[in-house]
Amino acid sequence: MEDSSSEFINWLNNNPEARAFMAMRDGKRIPLGLMVQLGLQAIFRDPFLYFVRNYPGGIGIKLRELYYKNKFNKMGRCVIIDEGVRIEGSNNISVSDFVWIDKNVSLLAGGGSISIGRRVHIAENVLIAGHGRIIIEDYVAIARGASLYSHSETIVGGKRLSGPMVPEYQKGMKTAPIKISKDALIGVNVLVLPGVTIGTGAIVGANSMVNKDVKDWDIVFGTPARVVGRRPKVTVEDI
Repeated sequence: MEDSSSEFINWLNNNPEARAFMAMRDGKRIPLGLMVQLGLQAIFRDPFLYFVRNYPGGIGIKLRELYYKNKFNKMGRCVIIDEGVRIEGSNNISVSDFVWIDKNVSLLAGGGSISIGRRVHIAENVLIAGHGRIIIEDYVAIARGASLYSHSETIVGGKRLSGPMVPEYQKGMKTAPIKISKDALIGVNVLVLPGVTIGTGAIVGANSMVNKDVKDWDIVFGTPARVVGRRPKVTVEDI
């Protein structure tokens, strides 16, 4: 079985927009067939997706429900996908019942997967980069502006940290799953790095950076996040 990093590279190589970008970045000519494909997408597909993604109010929510029900790997009932949500790799995304994906969230699952449990709220402007797989269990809340990266640049001897404008083979990368366990709370502007598990009921305070596992019911805060307390266990019933 291929590792997540290889799956992501394969996805890049099979994605038309990514292939065109990589050709430009590497100083190569974009193949004519690829230019035609992207041109047709720009004329027919992209305006339709823009309309679906950004139509306001209840009608827009219903449109997105109908559209993504046929695109997601799995989609439960009573799912709200708000305006401006960016979704990539929709066939690798599973969403359970009673989920609210708020305005301008980014769900990026190309070459990986994102799984979202029941009664989850993902607040405005959250970025979930699931290229290395991300699991969000039931009753999780992720506050505004948080970022979860399961695939990210890191220090590797002799490799660059230069972002998308250098080829993948020149970059030091870490690709590892992230798990946000049941009843956890991720605070405003939190950064969660690859390979981290946030335990059941754990709280990550605002503006924290999490680079290692957080135990069940711990409260952590800071950069890097450290334990500052404990919270009581949830005793109300699941609904």
